[in-house]
Amino acid sequence: MNTIFISFYNSFPATSGASYITSNLFELWPGGKKLFVLTNEINKTNNKNIFQYYILSNNAVIKILNLPFYLYFIIKKINISKDKNILFEGASWSGFTLFFYIIFKFLNSNIKFIYHSHNVDYDLRKKNPIIGFITAKIEKFIIKNFDIFTAVSKKDQKRFLNLYKTKPILLENGINIVKNKKKINKKKYFLFSGSLLFKENKYAYSELIKILDKNNFFIKSNYYLYITGNDIKNKISKKYIVNLGILNYRNYISTLQNAKLCLYPMKNGPGTKIKILEALCHKVPILTTMSALNGIDIKNKKLITFKNEKEMNEKIIKICEKKIDLNSVYNDTIIKYDFKKIIKNFYKKNKF
Repeated sequence: MNTIFISFYNSFPATSGASYITSNLFELWPGGKKLFVLTNEINKTNNKNIFQYYILSNNAVIKILNLPFYLYFIIKKINISKDKNILFEGASWSGFTLFFYIIFKFLNSNIKFIYHSHNVDYDLRKKNPIIGFITAKIEKFIIKNFDIFTAVSKKDQKRFLNLYKTKPILLENGINIVKNKKKINKKKYFLFSGSLLFKENKYAYSELIKILDKNNFFIKSNYYLYITGNDIKNKISKKYIVNLGILNYRNYISTLQNAKLCLYPMKNGPGTKIKILEALCHKVPILTTMSALNGIDIKNKKLITFKNEKEMNEKIIKICEKKIDLNSVYNDTIIKYDFKKIIKNFYKKNKF
């Protein structure tokens, strides 16, 4: 049975954590499949099963106005009369999914609907009381009526259960291990990746600069801090910071693998931090907070976390001088977050 993947954001090619998950889920999914992407950035691909519908902007109003045309675009390219799976990528507002669900359900009641949540949508929208209320109603409907509703972590799974009295199926995020590349000599830089347009990344970046500004080891060792995921035109005041801009995935992985250390002093945040899993699966040292690891189930978390600035400064030195052995963390992450195995088990258990 064919599976139709429907995305309402720039999910191809992989340039962010969410797009990485969508792209790899599609790539590793067994059987016949097609991926439809609503995007404001058309990218060339040789894959005849990836279809991109171009819009002028990612603005919510622009997206809403284009939804009927995007829907028609999809219907023209699939055989709606045949039984199939339709998998919605929940990395965008759940209201878009509900609209498409109603139309597809009307056209073919035998379709199997899957909602692949990347986070708890209500928690992202609740700051606006009206949007939050509407989102909660929509999310509750989806989790109650779709054939399969997934959560990316046990933490999210529990949150959905508390909100809607229904426990979703676990489909954890993972890393496509086969894409690992051979390391070359490491350069003298630390790495921070993530768009500063997002509040959580902006906070982490701000905290990181405060810490590095006072870190004698970092300054005296002449390390640089490379940052990715931001417009190259953004002006950086610190001499030790190099803004690499928004990298394609191949260049990002190359940059990651050659980093001395990844630093993510996150305060909190939804979902599973893909950039943390990527670093660990590529055996690159990382320092972060327990809050950032809430959705990641691995052993020896204390080795890669810090509670305060003093502990972070101490661990930066120890990791750079190879006085902390992180192999147990790397190996545990690779075993648990091999995306190919995760998808294979999920596919088999749910009898697609």
